[in-house]
Amino acid sequence: VVPRDAAPFPPRLAAALLSANIALIDALHRVRFGDVVRGEAPKKEPSKEAQEASKACLLIDQVRLCGNVLYSNPQAQAFARLTTGLKALLSHCYSDPEVPMLREVGVFAVRNATVGCRENQQAVADLLAERKAAAAAAGPGAGLQPPLMAEFGLEV
Repeated sequence: VVPRDAAPFPPRLAAALLSANIALIDALHRVRFGDVVRGEAPKKEPSKEAQEASKACLLIDQVRLCGNVLYSNPQAQAFARLTTGLKALLSHCYSDPEVPMLREVGVFAVRNATVGCRENQQAVADLLAERKAAAAAAGPGAGLQPPLMAEFGLEV
């Protein structure tokens, strides 16, 4: 956890941390639930190996680190928006009994990515609208979907 009075992350360090962490959490999500972008059917349950990989790679800590880097850091927030960062963070805002606290740190990271940044708030709203439309088109029971941010009382 970064103290409130601490100096912001140097831009190059923030970019390196976000690049690596976003790539890792995105890869872990694809291993756990399938690569829907490439046409794989979404998995309803992650495999035992995927669950172990998430624990071994400290998934919660990786998402938490992204949230800490994004807090009050406009350059990092823009980086997350211009890459796949926001989408990767949103994909971790769900409950998973195998990875306790994942939803909470995911919501925290998305909150830090959007606080004080209208562009990210709009980007998150657009991503959530796409997800909602895709879920409606797929019908009930069409794979795991993260909850809408409004369920957490966050405004986007």
